[in-house]
Amino acid sequence: MTWEKKRVLVTVKAYPEKSKKYGEVVCTIGLTEEGEWIRLYPIPFNARTGSYLSPIEAGAKDMAM
Repeated sequence: MTWEKKRVLVTVKAYPEKSKKYGEVVCTIGLTEEGEWIRLYPIPFNARTGSYLSPIEAGAKDMAM
């Protein structure tokens, strides 16, 4: 498994779920700049504020490809 940085436009966010390993997380789906669909999981979710990614974090996530 290799790690790459990609810019992703998040288009879908699933309902948050509790994970014993990661806490509260959501699954998200988005489009890369190359037009490919990509699934991002687990993404930490903050139930108190309803947020899961700040705009800065959204543009700079390392992902295993």
